[in-house]
Amino acid sequence: MNERQATEEAFHDEWAKGMDPAEVLVKESFEAVTALENKYVLSQIGKLEGKRILELGCGAGEGSVYFAIHGAEAVATDISGGMIQVVKEVAKHHGTQVEALKMTAEKIDFPDQSFDVVY
Repeated sequence: MNERQATEEAFHDEWAKGMDPAEVLVKESFEAVTALENKYVLSQIGKLEGKRILELGCGAGEGSVYFAIHGAEAVATDISGGMIQVVKEVAKHHGTQVEALKMTAEKIDFPDQSFDVVY
């Protein structure tokens, strides 16, 4: 891990400490009137059910949890172990499961063709 990545990880680990999984706005991130970008993303992905989706830089995991709620097999990755723990807690709060892995976007440890969508 280089210095920039270590700084980014430390920043997001600290941010994760103050997060309440019950307050992460999963549904609103995709369905609120102000969620135009994610509404567009959903229009391009189409039906979520049965798709395998990789979320890079997942943060609190709003995307991965939303996808999992709607039937996708979601894999969330982030540079921050703290954020990965938040994703697991957010998924649990919403009654779903997300595979959450600490990983940088620069080195994705999956074979080619592993996912239907990368978000």
